[in-house]
Amino acid sequence: MKTGKLLSVVFFFFLVFRAGAQNLPTLEPNKAAIGCWATYDAFTYDSHPVGHYSIGWYSDSWDASGPTAYFSSYGGLKFFTWGVPRVMIHSNGMLDVAPPTGNGAAATFHLNGGQSWGNVLTLATDSPDGDDPRLLFSYRNKSKQWSIGGNYNSRRFSISENTGDGVYGNEFGIERLTVNEGGNVGIGTANPSAKLTVAGNIESREVKVSVDAGADYVFNDDYGLKPLSHIEAFVKTNRHLPEIASAAEMQKDGLNLGEMNIKLLKKVEELTLYLIEKEKEIQELRKSEKAQKKETSNLTTRIEQLERLINSNSSVAK
Repeated sequence: MKTGKLLSVVFFFFLVFRAGAQNLPTLEPNKAAIGCWATYDAFTYDSHPVGHYSIGWYSDSWDASGPTAYFSSYGGLKFFTWGVPRVMIHSNGMLDVAPPTGNGAAATFHLNGGQSWGNVLTLATDSPDGDDPRLLFSYRNKSKQWSIGGNYNSRRFSISENTGDGVYGNEFGIERLTVNEGGNVGIGTANPSAKLTVAGNIESREVKVSVDAGADYVFNDDYGLKPLSHIEAFVKTNRHLPEIASAAEMQKDGLNLGEMNIKLLKKVEELTLYLIEKEKEIQELRKSEKAQKKETSNLTTRIEQLERLINSNSSVAK
């Protein structure tokens, strides 16, 4: 019984390889095929005949480590497990891995991870001292390359390119995030003019601005505080405070937040000095007023005394 089954299997493979061998133009030691095609239904690849519908192997120059296996089809190729297509190669070269329902590929490589929390695509390396896992986008001649990956030692995720032209992200052709060749970052703009350029509003709980120096020199004894009459004349002529940009200049050039805060602090400190001076003047006026009141009171008392004396003398004379 066992001998019969073995003979059946051997006979089956003999028929399959015989059918393929009859249709191969030549048979060589490092070449075999399974399939059925006429000689005219084959093509030549790397000096080897390959049937349009066939499975086989041959030695070629592509990989010298051993013979190369091949699968060939006029249309697409599908690989199934449990009756479900897991990998599909379309006739135009597009590749679907775990394809969704339907047969149309929307891109050259389409990877469908389904709705689970599992990994959709993993790039891994075994040694932290070796090459970091990285996804590379490149022209065929490597003249332009972009990569997405991470670094084990720095724990950093990076998006980079090889020619210094910068990287950017957009949505339907509208730039959302840009890093130019100088390292400037733009949000909502493709041409950032500073280390961070934002074309829009910024909402934050706190903003810290680093500055080189404050305006405490205003409190130095040798600081030349302008008289208020000078400030009044300047404001009447220019319609803005000294050292503060006009409204037109602000609209044209914007504001340097750190510089403007220092200037405003300087004005507050100058205003404090003006208030201190005015407080001193008020105190002097109050002292003077008190002295005048005392002197007036003394004069009033003396006048009253003189009036009483005059009245007393008038009574004696009568």
